[in-house]
Amino acid sequence: MKVNVNNREIHLAGREATVEELLKQLNVARETVIVVVNREISPEETELADGDEVRLLPVVSGG
Repeated sequence: MKVNVNNREIHLAGREATVEELLKQLNVARETVIVVVNREISPEETELADGDEVRLLPVVSGG
């Protein structure tokens, strides 16, 4: 399966994958990003489909 992550094509093993599996493959900690799949904020258990558009938005904090 192929998904587009921040304008970069990523190949995922198998026919099914979740946001959690994608983050593990990319070595990205879940608490450091907001995940948007096809323009909707998505939790870790969201199943991805071939051709999905994924955006990883960094969490910003300050004070």
